[in-house]
Amino acid sequence: MSERYYSPRTGPYEQYDDDYPCQICGMKIMSWLNWWKENPPQWGITTEELEAQLEWCSDIRLLCDPDGEFEQLLPDFELRKMEKGFSTRQERDIQPKLRSRSQAPEIEVYGGEYRAGPIFTRHNSNGSPDLNIYQNYLFRTSDDKAYAAVHTVCLEMAKMVFKFSSVAHIRLIRGLFTALRWREGIAFKCSTWWRTGYPRVNYSLADHGYYLPCREWDVDDFEGLQWLGPQSSTRANVFHALAQNPMEIKDLTSCLLKNLQPCRSHVSLTAGAAMLASNLSRLPSEVMSAIFDELVARDMPRISSRLVSQKLWKDQLKAGSRGLLPWLWDVEPALIEAKDAESCPGGSEFEWDWELLIRQLSRGVDYGLCTGLPNSSRLMDHFSVENSLKDDVVFNAACTGYSTDMAYVPAGLHNRRRVWQLLEEMFVGDALPSEMTQKGDYYERRRVPVVKDCVPLWWNKSGDQILSEPIWIPSINNIDAFKRRLGGDVYILEGYAGLQYWQKPSLIAQHETSGDETETQDVHGASVEEIYSVLRPLGYPV
Repeated sequence: MSERYYSPRTGPYEQYDDDYPCQICGMKIMSWLNWWKENPPQWGITTEELEAQLEWCSDIRLLCDPDGEFEQLLPDFELRKMEKGFSTRQERDIQPKLRSRSQAPEIEVYGGEYRAGPIFTRHNSNGSPDLNIYQNYLFRTSDDKAYAAVHTVCLEMAKMVFKFSSVAHIRLIRGLFTALRWREGIAFKCSTWWRTGYPRVNYSLADHGYYLPCREWDVDDFEGLQWLGPQSSTRANVFHALAQNPMEIKDLTSCLLKNLQPCRSHVSLTAGAAMLASNLSRLPSEVMSAIFDELVARDMPRISSRLVSQKLWKDQLKAGSRGLLPWLWDVEPALIEAKDAESCPGGSEFEWDWELLIRQLSRGVDYGLCTGLPNSSRLMDHFSVENSLKDDVVFNAACTGYSTDMAYVPAGLHNRRRVWQLLEEMFVGDALPSEMTQKGDYYERRRVPVVKDCVPLWWNKSGDQILSEPIWIPSINNIDAFKRRLGGDVYILEGYAGLQYWQKPSLIAQHETSGDETETQDVHGASVEEIYSVLRPLGYPV
């Protein structure tokens, strides 16, 4: 304990909590009861039920590296020295003297309590408060250590992803902490205010926004937002998808089985498909199991191929975390078998289409601009709609997920799939720096031009290995101009492209700052694909 605990005082400014999300899932760390009192639910839920459902949001863990590996490799990210902007490559004199990973201590995980505004309280192993953590004041904490605040359920889900996912980059708590630390440091250094709290995950240039509609989804009515679900109002459907504890989903299996559809037992296949199906049917069961083990069930086409028996698909659903859908770790095999034993509608010529159900459940979560809109379109969120002078402006975004294909989706499953997806996509270095950087005094705002060697990345994507030589990550000019459509297509907002570092050789050579606030027209700025061609050799999965 570096400082005696005392009950923290909070001022009026510190009552705002919207800048303090879980660093894994992007949702607030707090009980949202008071927010909901501002705009109560209109679909029959009681205050007691609401509070019980949201309890998981205030149960948090605080992660910390006692060795400070990140700060040793990136000294200008050290909390006591943290300021806007990056050291130049010439200014960096990195001679790290780190302990080997085999000798380094584990990442420390503390219980914690959200207080108000930027303040957390750390708990010791006995559950007693022992340290105040101020996450904002010029990026200083009470013990000068960096902490990552996450929901307890998100940390538990991360451990399951480490164990069961076949595609995740990160496999250890240390890698998770390093990835979150990188995001937060980049967000602070590239923000125009103190600390944003919401790191941008923009490795594809456009920020995915954690696939959330906006930070105030718990009180907004979302006029025009396309979000399907069992309720009549969009807000109720957003609550159904996001607010329930994603680790504890009531009646998961029985609800999902309501989506099971019948199909004909025998269908006509093309000659090639029929030959493939015949060859697969003759393979030993252990070989078929090995084939399924190599499959990646992510956004599979939602149409049955009928190449293998329905039993094999059913067994994959029963396998839970060991099957194609590891995020369905708590399915009940007995209920699946009981459903399979039921008579299928249509008679003896029909059977249950387990393949289609698996394919539907493989679907990921997405949120973005509706497809078909021009490149001049900005994503309309709560704030832009509210502040617009046009009366007819509505949301132009949509969410896709389980409710897009299935009529019956248990509360919280959308959020579980979203968090699992975020953890699988996460890697160390998935936040790119931008040129929108402040330096100098508090009231002084200057642009630092983009550079080729902005910040050194010392880790591999999983964070379990320190590289012998760092990968130098460039800064991206006008990164706010990159927008994302549903499906992941990235475009540049019309009229707002910026010159990138290879287009500004004189500024790079001088490493000079500029007071120019004007944007660059599209005709001069690099295209998305041109920027990707620079990022791909650096290992970015774009």
